[in-house]
Amino acid sequence: MHGSASWQDDLTRLAAQSDTFRHLRILHDLIQLLITAQVLPLPPETEAERQSLLSALCPTEMTSESAAHLATGPLPDMVRGYLKSLAAFAASNPASNT
Repeated sequence: MHGSASWQDDLTRLAAQSDTFRHLRILHDLIQLLITAQVLPLPPETEAERQSLLSALCPTEMTSESAAHLATGPLPDMVRGYLKSLAAFAASNPASNT
């Protein structure tokens, strides 16, 4: 994303690289939660939404700009809302109680 440039070699890059790391961490956390949700007994339309959100978080080519756009746009709130809607499925899944 930042080529071979390192903030350790050029401190002027620190802010940009830190921002990218922060954005990628947000996306990674959301992706991990959506992957974890695949164990729930979801109806087909809810599973399709999970897969759609997962695909939206994983563009074919990730750049610093796309990571920032995804992490600061509406998608994280959409994913969080979706995850909250899964509470009933989690409560009815015996595997989630272990």
